[in-house]
Amino acid sequence: MASKFCPNCGHELKPGARFCPNCGYRLRTATEPAPGSASQAPESKVPEQRPTEVASANPVASTRSSQPSAAPQSTAPAAKQAADEAPTPARAQRRQRPQGKSRKPLWIGVGVAAVVLIGGYAVGSSYYSRQNQLNRAISALSSTKEDASPYLVSANTSLKVTKDNAKPLQRYFTGHASELSSLKQTFLTSDTYGNYRYVRSGSHWLIFPRYQISFEPAYAELMTNHEGVTVKMGGKQVATLSANDQSSRSYYSSFSNDAQTAYTHKVGPYVPGDYSFTASGTVSGHKITAKANATLTPGSTTTVDVGLSTLTFTVVGPSGATVYVGGDKAGTIGDSGSLELKDYPVSGNTSVYLTVNASGKTYESKHATIGKDLDYDNQIAPTFTGMISKDDADTLMKDVYSEALTVRDSTDDSTLADYFKDGASNEYYQQLIKMANGHSGNDSIDSYDYEARVNSVAPAGDNQTTVNYDVTYTFDFEDGSTKTQVFRYNGTIVKDGSDYKVVSLGDAKKVSEKTE
Repeated sequence: MASKFCPNCGHELKPGARFCPNCGYRLRTATEPAPGSASQAPESKVPEQRPTEVASANPVASTRSSQPSAAPQSTAPAAKQAADEAPTPARAQRRQRPQGKSRKPLWIGVGVAAVVLIGGYAVGSSYYSRQNQLNRAISALSSTKEDASPYLVSANTSLKVTKDNAKPLQRYFTGHASELSSLKQTFLTSDTYGNYRYVRSGSHWLIFPRYQISFEPAYAELMTNHEGVTVKMGGKQVATLSANDQSSRSYYSSFSNDAQTAYTHKVGPYVPGDYSFTASGTVSGHKITAKANATLTPGSTTTVDVGLSTLTFTVVGPSGATVYVGGDKAGTIGDSGSLELKDYPVSGNTSVYLTVNASGKTYESKHATIGKDLDYDNQIAPTFTGMISKDDADTLMKDVYSEALTVRDSTDDSTLADYFKDGASNEYYQQLIKMANGHSGNDSIDSYDYEARVNSVAPAGDNQTTVNYDVTYTFDFEDGSTKTQVFRYNGTIVKDGSDYKVVSLGDAKKVSEKTE
């Protein structure tokens, strides 16, 4: 029997085979009509196994299909070509073009980004407008709690504005609100206000213009009267004046006309504004400090007096009172009612005060200031709260003894009684009347005079004052001789409502006597 081969793959077939064992091709039997024959009988619908399915299920068969055996070449190549040219359903499915992706989300994202950019630019243009930036700058300068540095720029590039060094300008404008308002109104229509300018300086976000208030820096010329003085500004040391800082100028203190050598030193640049300076040094063995406040103006140099001066002066007060100068104990008031301090280091704002013990209590006087309370005689007299001042006590005692002189000319002494607590019933009033009448009735006395002078005052208790005073008695006798006597008293004055009245004239102690 002749061999048969698969018309699809050329594989040798066994007799009676209905399917090719190699590729699974369905073979016709002798009774089946040829394809396309009109007499072909209908078949039962049995699923036909595709060659690709068999190949995938049988790796060996798949390999063989790709490498056909050496069968007769007359029929196999033609059959294989026909099989390759007829696409299977699986291959047709793989050849379908994939469906393209939608571009709609991309366009939506681009649109959203455009809206955000346009809106952001509109908001930024408003926020960074020239006027709105000016509004924020003025607001920051009006309060020391704000950071004003982003709104300021120095015309001198060596000075960098920071949150801290901008505070002096904020302190200045806080106390000069009207000037800050004028600066704002000017900058609304102009770029220049004195030594300040409103300028464009760089950009925000590389898009929006930055505006800042530009200023000319300020400088300070420190001036003192001693070398070796250390000066601090806001607690930070800025200079120590040495012999190299000696100037040809003369230094005059605010309380003395004596010229001294001036030492000067220039510091800066600074942001304009209100500054506080403290100078310290040792003079005549005493450590002393001086403070000075100054407003440094833009584009100029301001002289700041930080002198440490020595002065010879007298402190007037009650005997035994302790004297404090600049917080340091300087001595004790003597019996004369005064204490002289020679070449003592002080400045214009040096304080002087006293303490005294009276009625079991310690009283502290008000603090007097050298530059304000030193009189033309270089005397300073601190007073105590609730007590009569030295000048008022001096006037009162002069009036009392002047009125006592009138007793000899009139029996009406009601005016004198008004100066005393409890009036005519006061025992010291009665003693004074008796003394004046005695002098008036002495035939050997041609004339006499009383003159009182207060040396010092001191607290003696609530609303009471101890008055140390001298009375000079002058007697002209019939024989042409003159006797002058000085007696010292420690009297007491009390505050009675809005007036002061004598409680006690005190006991007399002779100071001197002279007859001519």
